[in-house]
Amino acid sequence: MLAASRAGIREVILPERCEADLEEVPESVRSKMKFHLVKRMDDVLRIALGLDLTGE
Repeated sequence: MLAASRAGIREVILPERCEADLEEVPESVRSKMKFHLVKRMDDVLRIALGLDLTGE
C-alpha cells in the first residue's frame, strides 16, 4: 500500500480476507486511499471494469 500510495494510486481492490492487514498500513496512507474489499472475481470486474455479470 505504501508503494501504491507513492505511485499516486488512490483505489485498491483487495480480497476481503486481507481486511485485517490494513491495520498495518499507516493511517496517513489509509486516509488517502479507497479500499474495495471483494469476495469474488465478479466483484473485481464490476469495480474495475464496470461489468455486471450477475444479470441484474
